Amino acid sequence: MIEKIRHFSSTWWFRTFLGLVAVTFAVLWGGGDWMHNMGGGRGQVVATVGAERITTWQLRSAVDRRLKQIAASTGQRISEEDALKAGLFHQVLDTLVQQALIAQEAHRLGITLTDESVRKALAQNKSFFDPTGKFDKQHFLMVIERLGYNEASFVAELRQDLIRQNLLSTLFQNLSLPSLEELILYKWQEQTRQVLYTLISSDDIVFSETPKDEDIKELFTKYKEVLKAPEYRDFSVLVMDPKELGKTLTVSQEELEKAYADRPEALKDKSLDALKAQLEEEVRHQKALSLIYEQSTKIEDDIAAGNTLKEIGTKYKVPVVSFQKVDASGAYDPFASDAASKLALSDAQKAYVREAFTLEPQTAGTFVEGAENVSFLVHVDKALEAHERTAADVSPARAAALWVAMKKKEKAAGIASDIAKKSQSPSVFLTTLQSHGLKGQSVRLTRRGPSLPSKLALPERVVAALFQGNVGQTVPAPLESSLEKALFFVGCVEGVTSPEVDPQDKSFVERRTDFDQMYQNDYVASYLNSLASRFPVERNNRWLEAQLKEHS
Repeated sequence: MIEKIRHFSSTWWFRTFLGLVAVTFAVLWGGGDWMHNMGGGRGQVVATVGAERITTWQLRSAVDRRLKQIAASTGQRISEEDALKAGLFHQVLDTLVQQALIAQEAHRLGITLTDESVRKALAQNKSFFDPTGKFDKQHFLMVIERLGYNEASFVAELRQDLIRQNLLSTLFQNLSLPSLEELILYKWQEQTRQVLYTLISSDDIVFSETPKDEDIKELFTKYKEVLKAPEYRDFSVLVMDPKELGKTLTVSQEELEKAYADRPEALKDKSLDALKAQLEEEVRHQKALSLIYEQSTKIEDDIAAGNTLKEIGTKYKVPVVSFQKVDASGAYDPFASDAASKLALSDAQKAYVREAFTLEPQTAGTFVEGAENVSFLVHVDKALEAHERTAADVSPARAAALWVAMKKKEKAAGIASDIAKKSQSPSVFLTTLQSHGLKGQSVRLTRRGPSLPSKLALPERVVAALFQGNVGQTVPAPLESSLEKALFFVGCVEGVTSPEVDPQDKSFVERRTDFDQMYQNDYVASYLNSLASRFPVERNNRWLEAQLKEHS
């Protein structure tokens, strides 16, 4: 897609992208009329690029596909309304405009692509291979459907992307940054800094006061936003895991022999018997994926007919997992009586949460494919509205412990701030640490973090701040923070070192490739601007503003 042009990775002109115009699959694989009406007559015009019109129908279709791609890759389902508010409509429209610019220039230059070239690119896309390394049309159809495409639209977009890639690679592939500028950039990027630092944990703060009733009331007033109960949801999840499902499937000798026969010759270095266990696993996995694809449609039909997840789980022998009082971040209610016994949700389970918060209460979604081809469907059982907590909502012992924890966090933050304010040099930094009874440590940083393996994990923003100033620059920052605990970092730059560069050094040669890509990226941006002069671009911003106003 055009995002690949923006980021401009070194192999972007060789990859299979998804574009946004229509030509049919039937032209390439036999039979049928290739033109399907995608024209400007279907909806209001949101932009014109030269002679081409982009309609609201095309924009909404592109946004819908983008949302399905996000859901397929992250497990997070986003509504059209949220996409509009987040600016996704503008981003997708920019993509459509840029693609139209390049397409019209390619047409002006007479650049075309044969059906055979498109067919070859599709057949070589490993995303559509079966376990034996061959193109599998059924798997291809399943994947593109998950991404919001049919055969016609996917192949059409592939054709357009390949044409764009041919044009752009011809123009920009061999551009390179001047050697002196590459050297300066390398030294800047590979600079290292010696940093003195200390860690201040609220757990280590000594605080022995006992709160009074008025202190507790003040706590819930002062921290009402922090202590506010977010919206919680109870939901159930039907999970279809190909690994677990595969364990219930059998593989026949005929299927094994076919899988072995279909393997590329280069992979037949072992006999069927030697590869039997591996082939059985591969065939089971493929059969499980096919069964999931088949059953997911039936299950969605059963839900539409009024069947419950419990009934469906029993019918199809699929596990159903339930979650109670979980917020949108995947955290349980910390003030619930059983909070201490709750385990943190896994990344896969957090995908369930994201899906649950896109649905209305008492409704079920559709199947979403998560990590490792695990498909899941969520039903929201109940939604608990957000509300402000009061002291009456929490047990006296819990409220007292919370008050002490907040005081310790405040004191730890105050110490970190005091050290940062007083420290003007490494020596003053160490003296200030001693005055607070703290010890300093040392770490060498690159722009990517500690140069050697270290338990110290610094966020990118903290590392960037330490590279902005000179020796003596002191940076305070919270590293970890929860309701009742906090960890603060305070670091002071002790020294700065720039590398000596050998132009033949392997790391410098590799980095030059990155620099060239950045350079090429700048030229691509300029090229797009120049195309906008040849093919004038006009956007119907009123339509987008009206849509945003309607949903605000």
